[in-house]
Amino acid sequence: MTEDRPMAVHSVAFRFAGSGAIPLKHHALSDVPPPSSDRVPGLERELTDLPDDLDLGTPVATPEYVDRERSEPVAYVAGSRPQIRVVFRAQAGTSETTTIGATGPDGGVSRRSVELRFDPNGLSDSIEFELAASLPLTVGRHALALDWFIARGDAGSPTPIGSTEHAIYVTAGRPNAPWDTEVAWVDALDLACAWAGGAAGADEAATAITRALNAHPQLRYHGKRTFGPDRFFLSSFLRMLRDGGVVHMNCTDCADAVVALANLLGCDLHAGRVIDLETRRFLRLGGDPANDADWIAFDWDFHELAWRHGVGPRADVYDASLQLDADRNDADEVHVPQLAAQMAFERYRELLVVDGPCKLADASTRRAIA
Repeated sequence: MTEDRPMAVHSVAFRFAGSGAIPLKHHALSDVPPPSSDRVPGLERELTDLPDDLDLGTPVATPEYVDRERSEPVAYVAGSRPQIRVVFRAQAGTSETTTIGATGPDGGVSRRSVELRFDPNGLSDSIEFELAASLPLTVGRHALALDWFIARGDAGSPTPIGSTEHAIYVTAGRPNAPWDTEVAWVDALDLACAWAGGAAGADEAATAITRALNAHPQLRYHGKRTFGPDRFFLSSFLRMLRDGGVVHMNCTDCADAVVALANLLGCDLHAGRVIDLETRRFLRLGGDPANDADWIAFDWDFHELAWRHGVGPRADVYDASLQLDADRNDADEVHVPQLAAQMAFERYRELLVVDGPCKLADASTRRAIA
């Protein structure tokens, strides 16, 4: 410390009992080849079942910020007003009563008068502060730069004591299943917030996730499942997106991806099937809407998609695996692509199905992630 800077910020903790911060972890991006019987031709990377006891990473440490050691991300629900706990560093054995705060976006940190006592290591007790304003009401990833100061006495001018930087993810709500049995992954949250950035509420977030997946330039439709069979291998999906190159997905892969990423943001989606249907022509994932050959039709034993609050005849659906043809004439080459994102199932069925019962499955699922 110097006379101009009599103390400094040692650490800042965001997640503690009662803080409201969402627990996070750094997971392991897995890359394990499947048995040959499960391979999909043309895929460079695939994933099979992993051992149940596989270590998929470590929790984000708290305090999340430690001077010259680490600065980890944090996450909150939109509109939260975070409280933080700060430890300061100064000359060992000293004590001081002073006013401390920080400038920054939306007012920074509210100043407060505190009595500091520094232990033999020169560290203070943990002091609780509150951000001066609530977090945004929309989904996203935000940078929080705080410039800390002390001000001695009522009329004292602020003296800078250093700056800290923090990454804050803002979600539409607390993570929902399948994240009830798994701590939120930083990489998954980063992707979900990028795809749904600016969404106001869970429904907008789910719609944005569906649109982003369907429009992603790396993704292509394939009739065989890649990221299964009984769990959704999100770790492999994230790695393949990061590595670049084509990623093949079927309807179940797409439904699981939408459910996992949207529910991480607090949405309430389920994967569910319709059974026994003959489709009209639709645009498969990765297809060119201007190319008539990319508009295809199938006789399906089943088709899987994401449903808001669960499968039901009056539910809204989200289908990232295809785009429907809003043009009523199947005989011509005129196509009007329409994505099912928060679309009423009755409308969806009308645009997708030409024949067959198209029965609803008895149950929906939110497959565990791995």
